Amino acid sequence: MKIKFGERQPYSVKFFLYEYPKIKKEEYPVYCRIVMNRAKTEFSLHLTVKPEDWDIEAGRFLPNSRQLSHLNYKLSEVEGKIEKEYEELKYSGLIITAKMIRNKMIGKGPTLSATTLLKFIDQFIAEISVKSQDYSPPTVQHFRATRDHLTSFFKSMGITDVPLKSVNRNLLDRFETYLLSTENTQLGRAMKRNTANRYLIKLKVVMNNALRKELIEKSPFVGFRIKHVRTKKVHLTSDEIKLMMNHHLGENPALLRVRDIFMFSVYTGLRFSDAQKLKSKAVALHDDGNYWITIDMDKTDDPLHIPLLVEAEKIYLKYLNKYEVKGYVLPRISNQKVNLNLKLIGEIVGLQKKLTHHVARHTFATTIMLEQGIDIKAVSTLLGHTNMKTTEIYAQVTRKQLSDVAARLNKKSAVSTLAHQLMKDPVSQS
Repeated sequence: MKIKFGERQPYSVKFFLYEYPKIKKEEYPVYCRIVMNRAKTEFSLHLTVKPEDWDIEAGRFLPNSRQLSHLNYKLSEVEGKIEKEYEELKYSGLIITAKMIRNKMIGKGPTLSATTLLKFIDQFIAEISVKSQDYSPPTVQHFRATRDHLTSFFKSMGITDVPLKSVNRNLLDRFETYLLSTENTQLGRAMKRNTANRYLIKLKVVMNNALRKELIEKSPFVGFRIKHVRTKKVHLTSDEIKLMMNHHLGENPALLRVRDIFMFSVYTGLRFSDAQKLKSKAVALHDDGNYWITIDMDKTDDPLHIPLLVEAEKIYLKYLNKYEVKGYVLPRISNQKVNLNLKLIGEIVGLQKKLTHHVARHTFATTIMLEQGIDIKAVSTLLGHTNMKTTEIYAQVTRKQLSDVAARLNKKSAVSTLAHQLMKDPVSQS
């Protein structure tokens, strides 16, 4: 909003010399005073001047030299910056005070200049990027991706940005529709519901941050329902695991390394980020004769202790003395490249399922653990879940489990039939 010609600002600015009580100096510091609604605040300009070179009435340097004339331009620049900061604050929805303007001038307190949505997201990303203990690089990247989708969304509307205060339910509905209906160039199709939810949730975090900073009065997500779709967790069966393990893969070194990375998580349940950062010093041989992994999980920062199963131990020992991994248990490959090669491996082996690294974690939970009768509480601990409900998602009844039930029932039925026949005709059976 622009100031109309002749409109007076609701504050005043004055420059003055700060004179120390009972202390006489050759030069005194120049201060700026902002008065608004009868409240005043002051801050130093980090300039000094002799009293004889200062015009008290005008609040300016006496133009006795070229240097002093130049400093008067500096004072005018300060006045212009104060006006600019005030104008930006008017968009924030806050009750503006003289101290608030002062804090913006000296760079104290939260930055309030991000008065549009994309500018505020940029500010938010800059803030969380330096909080590495709270926000991992992949998490920061998700917020950047959310900003990219918003930029494309605004472009489709013929705009570049919107004021932060104007984000409302209607805008959220339109953004959700855009995500679910617009073809993604990488996917070749529109994203699915749960993928769209990921970006809506990130936007909700951003708006809640704006609410905490009192830049908005109410979150636009109040009453906005993010619809979750429960998806089937893809996992490999025992036969499919053997098929992958036994295939020669054309003896391609790159594919063999990716298979090792995948199979290590099949037998440990580690997420990709945890498996990739795992170092040999985190693996130790214990008194029970087993190698144990001890790490702090990347996602939750909680400690995790996992015994290495035989197949995982083989992969660990295979790379133990490899120079190229520089102390890491597994070869260092990006998640994108691993998933790309897993797709190729799936095609070579003849699997009908879409392979990603996360399928390994699902396989560990379902095929390696639950199908073998391991208690779900133990599985939850090995997966590093803090909530049992998260683990229960994996506890789906599989075809193999139903087959085992049928086999037990058939066996029980056969024994029952034989006992009945023996009771009916013991002589003939003997």
